[in-house]
Amino acid sequence: MTRWWAGVFVCILAMAVTGWASAQAGGDGEAKAAFEKGKALFHEGKYTEAAGAFREADRLKPTWKLLYNIGQCEAARKAYGQAIEAFERYLAEGGDVVEPERRDAVLAELDRMRKMVGGVKVKAPAGTQVLIDGEERGRAPLGSDIAVTAGVEHDIRLVKDGKELLAVKQSVRGGAVIEVEATEPKAEPAVASVAQPEPESGKNLSPGPSPSGRGDRVPEISQGGRGLSPLWFWIGLGATGAFGAVAVAMNFAVEDRKDDITTQVKMDETERFQNTGIAFIALAGAAAVTTAIVASFTDFSVYSDEGAPKVSAWVAPGGGGVAVGKRF
Repeated sequence: MTRWWAGVFVCILAMAVTGWASAQAGGDGEAKAAFEKGKALFHEGKYTEAAGAFREADRLKPTWKLLYNIGQCEAARKAYGQAIEAFERYLAEGGDVVEPERRDAVLAELDRMRKMVGGVKVKAPAGTQVLIDGEERGRAPLGSDIAVTAGVEHDIRLVKDGKELLAVKQSVRGGAVIEVEATEPKAEPAVASVAQPEPESGKNLSPGPSPSGRGDRVPEISQGGRGLSPLWFWIGLGATGAFGAVAVAMNFAVEDRKDDITTQVKMDETERFQNTGIAFIALAGAAAVTTAIVASFTDFSVYSDEGAPKVSAWVAPGGGGVAVGKRF
Protein backbone atom coordinates (compact mmCIF):
# COMPACT_ATOMS: atom_id res chain seq x y z
CA MET A 1 0.00 0.00 0.00
CA THR A 2 2.85 2.39 0.88
CA ARG A 3 4.52 1.77 -2.49
CA TRP A 4 1.23 2.44 -4.24
CA TRP A 5 0.87 5.81 -2.55
CA ALA A 6 4.50 6.60 -3.32
CA GLY A 7 3.81 5.90 -6.97
CA VAL A 8 0.80 8.21 -6.92
CA PHE A 9 2.91 10.94 -5.35
CA VAL A 10 5.58 10.57 -8.07
CA CYS A 11 2.89 10.96 -10.70
CA ILE A 12 1.69 14.13 -8.98
CA LEU A 13 5.23 15.50 -8.98
CA ALA A 14 5.42 14.76 -12.68
CA MET A 15 2.20 16.69 -13.25
CA ALA A 16 3.86 19.75 -11.68
CA VAL A 17 5.63 20.36 -15.00
CA THR A 18 2.28 21.06 -16.61
CA GLY A 19 1.36 23.41 -13.80
CA TRP A 20 4.63 25.27 -14.07
CA ALA A 21 4.21 25.58 -17.80
CA SER A 22 0.76 27.04 -17.35
CA ALA A 23 2.00 29.53 -14.81
CA GLN A 24 4.96 30.45 -16.98
CA ALA A 25 2.68 31.19 -19.90
CA GLY A 26 0.86 33.82 -17.86
CA GLY A 27 3.97 35.41 -16.32
CA ASP A 28 6.40 38.02 -17.44
CA GLY A 29 9.43 39.94 -16.28
CA GLU A 30 10.47 39.39 -12.65
CA ALA A 31 7.60 36.99 -12.01
CA LYS A 32 8.77 34.77 -14.88
CA ALA A 33 12.36 34.85 -13.56
CA ALA A 34 11.19 33.87 -10.07
CA PHE A 35 9.15 31.03 -11.52
CA GLU A 36 12.11 29.67 -13.52
CA LYS A 37 14.29 29.92 -10.41
CA GLY A 38 11.74 27.93 -8.40
CA LYS A 39 11.57 25.21 -11.05
CA ALA A 40 15.38 24.88 -11.14
CA LEU A 41 15.62 24.74 -7.32
CA PHE A 42 12.96 22.02 -7.18
CA HIS A 43 14.90 19.81 -9.59
CA GLU A 44 18.01 20.38 -7.47
CA GLY A 45 16.13 19.07 -4.44
CA LYS A 46 16.11 22.46 -2.70
CA TYR A 47 12.42 22.33 -1.89
CA THR A 48 12.30 25.07 0.77
CA GLU A 49 14.05 27.58 -1.51
CA ALA A 50 11.87 26.50 -4.43
CA ALA A 51 8.69 27.16 -2.42
CA GLY A 52 10.01 30.62 -1.57
CA ALA A 53 10.72 31.38 -5.24
CA PHE A 54 7.22 30.30 -6.29
CA ARG A 55 5.68 32.46 -3.55
CA GLU A 56 7.74 35.40 -4.82
CA ALA A 57 6.44 34.79 -8.33
CA ASP A 58 2.90 34.68 -6.94
CA ARG A 59 3.47 37.97 -5.13
CA LEU A 60 4.73 39.66 -8.29
CA LYS A 61 2.00 38.23 -10.53
CA PRO A 62 -0.72 36.49 -8.50
CA THR A 63 -2.26 33.35 -10.00
CA TRP A 64 -4.01 30.43 -8.31
CA LYS A 65 -2.06 28.05 -10.57
CA LEU A 66 1.17 28.68 -8.60
CA LEU A 67 -0.50 27.24 -5.49
CA TYR A 68 -0.10 23.83 -7.09
CA ASN A 69 3.66 24.33 -7.44
CA ILE A 70 3.92 25.60 -3.87
CA GLY A 71 1.99 22.57 -2.62
CA GLN A 72 4.35 20.23 -4.48
CA CYS A 73 7.41 21.85 -2.87
CA GLU A 74 5.92 21.72 0.64
CA ALA A 75 4.92 18.08 0.22
CA ALA A 76 8.38 17.19 -1.05
CA ARG A 77 10.03 18.67 2.08
CA LYS A 78 7.42 16.93 4.26
CA ALA A 79 5.87 20.17 5.46
CA TYR A 80 2.46 18.56 5.12
CA GLY A 81 0.56 21.30 6.90
CA GLN A 82 1.69 23.97 4.42
CA ALA A 83 1.18 21.56 1.53
CA ILE A 84 -2.41 20.88 2.55
CA GLU A 85 -3.13 24.61 2.82
CA ALA A 86 -1.67 25.25 -0.64
CA PHE A 87 -3.52 22.36 -2.30
CA GLU A 88 -6.84 23.24 -0.68
CA ARG A 89 -6.55 26.84 -1.87
CA TYR A 90 -5.57 25.57 -5.31
CA LEU A 91 -8.76 23.51 -5.62
CA ALA A 92 -10.95 26.21 -4.08
CA GLU A 93 -9.66 29.08 -6.21
CA GLY A 94 -9.28 27.00 -9.39
CA GLY A 95 -12.81 25.62 -9.12
CA ASP A 96 -14.14 24.06 -12.29
CA VAL A 97 -11.12 25.24 -14.28
CA VAL A 98 -9.01 22.52 -12.66
CA GLU A 99 -8.95 19.47 -14.92
CA PRO A 100 -10.80 16.43 -13.47
CA GLU A 101 -7.73 14.19 -13.55
CA ARG A 102 -5.65 16.85 -11.77
CA ARG A 103 -8.41 17.37 -9.18
CA ASP A 104 -8.64 13.63 -8.43
CA ALA A 105 -4.88 13.34 -8.02
CA VAL A 106 -4.73 16.34 -5.67
CA LEU A 107 -7.64 15.01 -3.61
CA ALA A 108 -5.90 11.66 -3.26
CA GLU A 109 -2.72 13.39 -2.13
CA LEU A 110 -4.66 15.49 0.37
CA ASP A 111 -6.27 12.37 1.81
CA ARG A 112 -2.86 10.78 2.25
CA MET A 113 -1.29 13.84 3.88
CA ARG A 114 -4.18 14.47 6.27
CA LYS A 115 -3.31 11.18 7.97
CA MET A 116 0.18 12.50 8.68
CA VAL A 117 -0.72 15.83 10.23
CA GLY A 118 -2.13 17.15 13.47
CA GLY A 119 -3.67 20.46 14.33
CA VAL A 120 -2.67 23.47 16.42
CA LYS A 121 -5.52 25.51 17.89
CA VAL A 122 -4.42 29.02 18.80
CA LYS A 123 -6.11 31.27 21.34
CA ALA A 124 -4.50 34.69 21.43
CA PRO A 125 -5.37 38.40 21.27
CA ALA A 126 -6.45 39.70 17.90
CA GLY A 127 -3.53 40.49 15.62
CA THR A 128 -1.14 38.05 17.28
CA GLN A 129 1.33 36.62 14.78
CA VAL A 130 1.56 32.81 14.80
CA LEU A 131 5.02 31.52 13.90
CA ILE A 132 5.62 27.79 13.53
CA ASP A 133 9.16 26.65 12.81
CA GLY A 134 10.07 30.22 11.91
CA GLU A 135 7.29 30.65 9.33
CA GLU A 136 4.22 32.80 9.79
CA ARG A 137 1.10 30.64 9.58
CA GLY A 138 -1.48 33.35 10.19
CA ARG A 139 -2.68 35.92 12.69
CA ALA A 140 -5.26 35.59 15.44
CA PRO A 141 -8.14 35.10 15.41
CA LEU A 142 -7.83 32.04 13.19
CA GLY A 143 -10.88 30.46 11.62
CA SER A 144 -9.49 26.91 11.84
CA ASP A 145 -6.69 24.84 13.32
CA ILE A 146 -3.24 25.09 11.77
CA ALA A 147 -2.12 21.81 10.18
CA VAL A 148 1.40 20.68 11.07
CA THR A 149 3.38 17.51 10.39
CA ALA A 150 2.65 14.84 13.01
CA GLY A 151 5.36 13.20 15.09
CA VAL A 152 7.76 16.12 14.71
CA GLU A 153 8.59 18.69 17.40
CA HIS A 154 7.55 22.14 16.29
CA ASP A 155 8.77 25.52 17.52
CA ILE A 156 5.60 27.54 18.18
CA ARG A 157 5.81 31.26 18.95
CA LEU A 158 3.06 33.83 19.43
CA VAL A 159 4.18 37.42 18.87
CA LYS A 160 2.24 40.68 19.06
CA ASP A 161 3.61 44.15 18.44
CA GLY A 162 7.13 42.77 18.58
CA LYS A 163 6.59 41.19 22.03
CA GLU A 164 6.76 37.43 22.43
CA LEU A 165 3.65 36.24 24.27
CA LEU A 166 4.45 32.52 24.13
CA ALA A 167 7.26 30.24 23.00
CA VAL A 168 6.90 26.45 23.23
CA LYS A 169 8.26 23.37 21.50
CA GLN A 170 5.70 20.62 21.09
CA SER A 171 4.80 17.73 18.83
CA VAL A 172 1.35 16.48 17.85
CA ARG A 173 0.05 13.04 16.94
CA GLY A 174 -1.57 12.34 13.60
CA GLY A 175 -5.21 13.42 13.65
CA ALA A 176 -4.86 15.02 17.10
CA VAL A 177 -5.13 18.71 17.98
CA ILE A 178 -3.09 20.60 20.56
CA GLU A 179 -4.06 23.98 21.97
CA VAL A 180 -1.77 26.91 22.72
CA GLU A 181 -3.01 30.03 24.45
CA ALA A 182 -1.54 33.42 25.25
CA THR A 183 -2.93 36.58 26.82
CA GLU A 184 -1.95 40.21 26.72
CA PRO A 185 0.83 40.99 29.21
CA LYS A 186 -0.42 43.10 32.11
CA ALA A 187 0.89 46.62 32.07
CA GLU A 188 2.98 47.48 35.10
CA PRO A 189 1.43 50.29 37.17
CA ALA A 190 3.22 53.59 36.81
CA VAL A 191 4.98 54.74 39.94
CA ALA A 192 4.27 58.37 40.67
CA SER A 193 7.29 60.24 41.92
CA VAL A 194 6.75 63.10 44.36
CA ALA A 195 9.30 65.86 44.10
CA GLN A 196 10.73 66.90 47.45
CA PRO A 197 11.14 70.68 47.81
CA GLU A 198 14.74 71.74 48.22
CA PRO A 199 15.56 74.21 50.97
CA GLU A 200 16.32 77.72 49.82
CA SER A 201 19.89 78.83 50.25
CA GLY A 202 20.48 80.49 53.61
CA LYS A 203 16.94 79.86 54.83
CA ASN A 204 16.46 79.04 58.50
CA LEU A 205 15.09 75.49 58.67
CA SER A 206 14.22 75.61 62.38
CA PRO A 207 10.51 75.41 63.27
CA GLY A 208 8.62 78.65 62.82
CA PRO A 209 7.15 80.76 65.57
CA SER A 210 4.36 79.47 67.75
CA PRO A 211 0.76 80.53 67.13
CA SER A 212 1.15 83.04 69.91
CA GLY A 213 3.48 85.03 67.71
CA ARG A 214 6.09 85.41 70.45
CA GLY A 215 8.57 83.09 68.81
CA ASP A 216 8.79 80.80 71.86
CA ARG A 217 8.51 77.06 71.36
CA VAL A 218 7.17 74.39 73.63
CA PRO A 219 9.45 71.33 73.70
CA GLU A 220 7.67 68.15 72.66
CA ILE A 221 8.66 64.51 72.75
CA SER A 222 10.59 63.77 69.57
CA GLN A 223 8.70 61.75 66.92
CA GLY A 224 11.65 60.39 64.95
CA GLY A 225 13.42 63.74 64.36
CA ARG A 226 17.14 64.37 64.52
CA GLY A 227 17.47 63.65 68.26
CA LEU A 228 15.76 63.35 71.62
CA SER A 229 13.24 65.90 72.74
CA PRO A 230 14.66 68.55 75.14
CA LEU A 231 11.95 67.44 77.56
CA TRP A 232 14.07 64.48 78.65
CA PHE A 233 17.05 66.77 79.25
CA TRP A 234 15.01 69.04 81.51
CA ILE A 235 13.64 66.07 83.42
CA GLY A 236 17.17 64.78 84.05
CA LEU A 237 18.37 68.24 85.04
CA GLY A 238 15.49 68.64 87.47
CA ALA A 239 16.16 65.23 89.02
CA THR A 240 19.84 66.11 89.44
CA GLY A 241 18.93 69.36 91.22
CA ALA A 242 16.37 67.66 93.45
CA PHE A 243 18.71 64.87 94.52
CA GLY A 244 21.47 67.41 95.10
CA ALA A 245 19.21 69.59 97.21
CA VAL A 246 18.23 66.66 99.47
CA ALA A 247 21.90 65.70 99.84
CA VAL A 248 22.81 69.26 100.88
CA ALA A 249 19.94 69.34 103.38
CA MET A 250 21.10 66.08 104.92
CA ASN A 251 24.65 67.44 105.13
CA PHE A 252 23.43 70.51 107.03
CA ALA A 253 21.40 68.29 109.39
CA VAL A 254 24.47 66.20 110.18
CA GLU A 255 26.62 69.32 110.78
CA ASP A 256 24.04 70.69 113.27
CA ARG A 257 24.12 67.48 115.31
CA LYS A 258 27.91 66.98 115.48
CA ASP A 259 28.19 69.11 118.61
CA ASP A 260 25.16 67.61 120.33
CA ILE A 261 25.57 63.84 120.15
CA THR A 262 24.91 63.15 123.83
CA THR A 263 22.61 60.19 123.58
CA GLN A 264 22.45 57.00 121.62
CA VAL A 265 19.19 58.14 120.00
CA LYS A 266 20.79 61.31 118.66
CA MET A 267 23.77 59.33 117.45
CA ASP A 268 21.51 56.96 115.53
CA GLU A 269 19.54 59.85 114.08
CA THR A 270 22.73 61.60 112.94
CA GLU A 271 23.94 58.40 111.31
CA ARG A 272 20.68 58.02 109.41
CA PHE A 273 20.91 61.60 108.13
CA GLN A 274 24.48 60.99 107.04
CA ASN A 275 23.62 57.75 105.21
CA THR A 276 20.65 59.42 103.53
CA GLY A 277 22.85 62.30 102.42
CA ILE A 278 25.40 59.89 100.96
CA ALA A 279 22.65 58.03 99.07
CA PHE A 280 21.25 61.24 97.57
CA ILE A 281 24.72 62.41 96.61
CA ALA A 282 25.11 59.15 94.69
CA LEU A 283 21.69 59.64 93.06
CA ALA A 284 22.52 63.23 92.15
CA GLY A 285 25.78 62.08 90.58
CA ALA A 286 24.06 59.36 88.57
CA ALA A 287 21.38 61.79 87.42
CA ALA A 288 24.04 64.32 86.42
CA VAL A 289 25.91 61.75 84.30
CA THR A 290 22.66 60.57 82.68
CA THR A 291 21.65 64.16 81.93
CA ALA A 292 25.01 64.84 80.30
CA ILE A 293 24.59 61.76 78.08
CA VAL A 294 21.01 62.71 77.18
CA ALA A 295 22.18 66.24 76.34
CA SER A 296 24.56 64.88 73.68
CA PHE A 297 21.62 63.21 71.92
CA THR A 298 19.12 66.02 72.40
CA ASP A 299 17.83 68.09 69.50
CA PHE A 300 17.87 71.69 70.71
CA SER A 301 16.87 73.03 67.27
CA VAL A 302 13.40 73.77 68.64
CA TYR A 303 15.03 76.80 70.26
CA SER A 304 16.61 79.71 68.50
CA ASP A 305 20.37 79.65 68.23
CA GLU A 306 20.73 82.34 70.88
CA GLY A 307 18.29 80.68 73.27
CA ALA A 308 19.69 77.15 73.07
CA PRO A 309 20.96 75.91 76.46
CA LYS A 310 24.72 75.51 76.88
CA VAL A 311 25.64 72.30 78.70
CA SER A 312 29.05 71.59 80.22
CA ALA A 313 30.36 69.15 82.81
CA TRP A 314 32.58 70.30 85.68
CA VAL A 315 34.82 68.51 88.13
CA ALA A 316 36.26 69.91 91.38
CA PRO A 317 38.27 68.44 94.25
CA GLY A 318 35.14 68.21 96.31
CA GLY A 319 32.83 66.80 93.59
CA GLY A 320 31.47 67.50 90.14
CA GLY A 321 28.30 68.17 88.18
CA VAL A 322 26.66 69.53 85.02
CA ALA A 323 26.49 73.25 84.33
CA VAL A 324 23.63 74.54 82.17
CA GLY A 325 23.33 78.01 80.78
CA LYS A 326 20.50 79.55 78.75
CA ARG A 327 19.71 83.07 77.65
CA PHE A 328 16.13 84.14 78.37
